[in-house]
Amino acid sequence: MRKLLLSLTLILGTLGGVVLATRAQNQVPTGDLNSTLNVGGVNCSFKIHIPPSYNGTKPVPLVLTLHGRSGNGDIVARYTGMSAKSDQEGFIVAYPNALGSPSAWNSGYNTGRNNGDDVAFLRTLIDRLQKDFNIDTQRIYVTGHSSGAMMSYRLGAELSDRIAAIAPVAGSIGAKLPGGQTVTIPDPKSPVSVVAVHGQQDPTVPYNGSQGRRENFLPVAQSVNFWVKENGCNPTPQRTNLNGNKVIQETYGGCQGNTNVSLYTVVNGNHSWPGAQTKRGKENADLAATDVIWDFFERHPRAGTNLTASASTSTAMSTVAAPVELEPMTAAPTAPTTGNRRDNFTQAMQQLDLTPSQQQQMRALYQRNRGNMKTPQVRAEAQRILSPSQLAQAKQLLAQRGDSSSLAGASSPVVTATPAAVGTSRDGFQISYQAGTRDEAGKFMGGTELRLLTAHKGKVYAGIETWMDRPGNDPAIGAQILVLDSSTGRWRLDHEFTEPLPRATRRGNKRNEGVTVLQSVTFTTDAQGRKLDQPVSVLFAACRDFLGVTSVYSRDDRTGRWVEMRLDARQGKATVRSLTLHQDRVTKVDRVFVGTRPVGIFSGVYDPNRPGNIRWDEKPEIDANEGRPMAFAEANGSLYMIKEPAVFRRIDGAQPRWEKVYSYPPNRSGSSGLRGLTAIPNPKGQGESLLAAMEGKNSYIVRIDPADNHKATQELNVTQFAAQKLGKRVPYAIVANNTMTPVAGGNLLISLQIHPTDGGDASYLVRQSNGNYQLQRVLDPRTNPRVGLTTTRTMVVSPFPEDRGQVVFLGGFDADDKPTHNAAWVVRASVDAVLGRRGTS
Repeated sequence: MRKLLLSLTLILGTLGGVVLATRAQNQVPTGDLNSTLNVGGVNCSFKIHIPPSYNGTKPVPLVLTLHGRSGNGDIVARYTGMSAKSDQEGFIVAYPNALGSPSAWNSGYNTGRNNGDDVAFLRTLIDRLQKDFNIDTQRIYVTGHSSGAMMSYRLGAELSDRIAAIAPVAGSIGAKLPGGQTVTIPDPKSPVSVVAVHGQQDPTVPYNGSQGRRENFLPVAQSVNFWVKENGCNPTPQRTNLNGNKVIQETYGGCQGNTNVSLYTVVNGNHSWPGAQTKRGKENADLAATDVIWDFFERHPRAGTNLTASASTSTAMSTVAAPVELEPMTAAPTAPTTGNRRDNFTQAMQQLDLTPSQQQQMRALYQRNRGNMKTPQVRAEAQRILSPSQLAQAKQLLAQRGDSSSLAGASSPVVTATPAAVGTSRDGFQISYQAGTRDEAGKFMGGTELRLLTAHKGKVYAGIETWMDRPGNDPAIGAQILVLDSSTGRWRLDHEFTEPLPRATRRGNKRNEGVTVLQSVTFTTDAQGRKLDQPVSVLFAACRDFLGVTSVYSRDDRTGRWVEMRLDARQGKATVRSLTLHQDRVTKVDRVFVGTRPVGIFSGVYDPNRPGNIRWDEKPEIDANEGRPMAFAEANGSLYMIKEPAVFRRIDGAQPRWEKVYSYPPNRSGSSGLRGLTAIPNPKGQGESLLAAMEGKNSYIVRIDPADNHKATQELNVTQFAAQKLGKRVPYAIVANNTMTPVAGGNLLISLQIHPTDGGDASYLVRQSNGNYQLQRVLDPRTNPRVGLTTTRTMVVSPFPEDRGQVVFLGGFDADDKPTHNAAWVVRASVDAVLGRRGTS
């Protein structure tokens, strides 16, 4: 076996004449160092300060500090005191020098005589420092004064994928030029935290903007509002008066990715750095800007990063980019084992359809334990690496070779599934997503359950649940939204809800545990009922919120960001469970409706001038009381809604109301009652009827006929039907978790969750156009013989043109109150396969 080599030799280089030593010498350079970079043929100089605590063994933050016009790195280091702060807090600070005479940063609108590419310079500087030092890539910050503040604004926008937060002091995002042109920074691609500091009496970059100058800088409020909008923050700040009303702090919360926007206004402050030590004494002494800035930086790693997790992130393994050489591992054990057993194990692993990562982990497990795979610890580790179906197949293959003991009885308190190669089975099913993978950008995608699939603007989006997650060595994630760009492509992370709880609960440490709503709707009217020039499609999401905040999120497809819209806040848990669009038949206004608990039904209209593009009513149209509003459906032009223990119909108009049209006995088993409200053609005549499914020990599907005074007819006793088809008792069933999905030929796909869950049972129902029902199963194409996946929860017809409506994506898993990890799944299948026309059972 070839060895795994780790070179401990450190790079030997020079930085301003200082030789970087090896770890053996234990002489990591500290203090001030000067150096240059050649960027595009131009020599650019900089100084760095390394705190005495730095030894290269753990990643540290990096702060770029940019000087003002006519200044340099030495000057800004002296009056900000940033090096002293570096020594106290343990971060590395860099002081780059701008070009030009007088020196000024090329922010695009306050350039002096500098026409150089300062973005390229500073990006290259970050790359260089990451190579030479152990930099925490989630904690790269930029601050600057005056011209440097304007450059920090630009860097925050153009390097939003690298920079966690910026702190502009006495700067602006743009200016009006003499020709009337307004030049501003570009829109960032990712949220960036911002803390701006500005003196209200600043004569150089006036607080309220300037006029009649060569560069008329935009007001502070415009600079702040730019970032409030880009970060999707609540536009109403929390205001606090500090230091005897000499400083006003405004904080904008609710921003995307745990970011924040704050403004410190020094009421009597001028253009100087607040708290700067100069020959005249302290300038703007009412605020210590350096302390405020570092305190803000320390609390704001890069968007979507945990405060606790980011400290372990590093691109280097040692003091200065220690090179790591990895050579491939073979399957040979490190110690002699019984030949037959080794061969059995190797051949069994080769027959399994494992990813390279799984193969390497299983080989390492075998070698580490010298071929002894009998112990409970080893079996538990194997269960972590392999999916339940893969483990079952492995045991079967070993048993066929007369080795039934190696993985016999393998079990674990944590149900785990691992990524598997995509492949299509003879049954027409193909694994599209398995939790526990990383997308092409390296972002981790997990999930104990996949609750929702929806189509939006030609793509498929998925909502991830983390209930009962036990991540082990994987990242502890919050609720996630994934996106698929092509039918057979790779999924990628679109958004993660990362905001932590103030205190962890038994459920976890994230505010948002799982996505509970994910739906695209298309508006055709504005708030007054006027027809829009072009229909506007909006993708909405919502989560189970353990801060008690009832929020809906909308996706800005232009930037890819999700904007939070808060409807209500109170103690406890809040859940948005349903969402739909309905045009009021009286006012002719398109309205979006959300069903929330504990508050009720909220409604809103399309308004592009509001955050998230929706103007919500201040009060709910109907209270939730004890029941969850589980589903909406539109039938015969009327909007219906389920809220236990009844079905309601909305009476449209300027003063709308909801009337109860059908009641059912409250379910005594703790269920949510009816679910999955869906409109179907009336089998008895014209118009539409409604289907809904009862959850519980006696589960059934009921048809409600509005044309017959909302008379209810039971179409199927699901409990009895499933028990007969599966050949086992069905103690409890949840049918149509969300809605029923129409597919070609007038068929409906209906999800089915059987409790307690049984590994290998991903059953679902098909309602045929004639009203008859079938039971089908999703089979795992990675196993041979075929083994079913676990719990089908959601379906969507493919929106990709090449599929022509003949492909369906199905997703699921149910943690069922058991510790679980990386179990969420999505399969892709033809409509024929899903309808049981090609070999499904």
